[in-house]
Amino acid sequence: SGDPEQEFFADGLTEDVTIALARNSELQVIARDSTYAVHGQDTDVRKLGAKLGVDYVVEGSARREGDQLRVSAQLIDVKTGAHLWSRSFDRQVADVFTVQSELTTEIVAQIAPYIGRSEAAAAAERPTDNLQAYDLVLQARNRYRHGANDPQDILEARGLYQRALEMDPSYAAARAGLALTFIASVAQSGDGRENAPELHLGLSEARQAVRLDPNLGLGYQVISFGLALQGDYSGGLQAARRAVE
Repeated sequence: SGDPEQEFFADGLTEDVTIALARNSELQVIARDSTYAVHGQDTDVRKLGAKLGVDYVVEGSARREGDQLRVSAQLIDVKTGAHLWSRSFDRQVADVFTVQSELTTEIVAQIAPYIGRSEAAAAAERPTDNLQAYDLVLQARNRYRHGANDPQDILEARGLYQRALEMDPSYAAARAGLALTFIASVAQSGDGRENAPELHLGLSEARQAVRLDPNLGLGYQVISFGLALQGDYSGGLQAARRAVE
């Protein structure tokens, strides 16, 4: 739509559904950064799927107007281009996590109908009960993504994550995001970074995030990043492996 507020909300919803799907051990879900690289490209879904190396593509749209939310999604078989499933949701914004849960459950049911109930429940787990905290995390993700180089974006994202944690201190994804901003600042600082206070703070926050949610891939990714900066490549590799389990 060209509206930055709509875009960050849609991107954030996409990222959270991707994370939820990836929690299912029967599915191999490509990283959000890979799909973001082709974001907005007008191309045939079969060509897009081949480019990404996937069998299925989930595409859709999300729009928020005041307290109203509209989400549409469809599941497409890359080989045939056939639409296997589609659904639209018109809900209150406060129901965003219910929409995420239903989307995830129905997509998984189409791809892997033999999924166990426990895995379905894990995939649909609610990240926070505080919608304002969730909205702040979406804004923070939109402001800074790993690999960006603008220090101001990192600082602004950090402030948004901190505000989210003031509202919900147990919000693991917010804590992992906060950790990333500390470690990313150190990565940009140059010499002496292995002993930088922000690096230790970032690792502490990331470890707390995975204690809150032992299945949080981002938390282990941030730990891996931080340990590598410290020169602990063995520990970093172990954390990276845990991130993709």
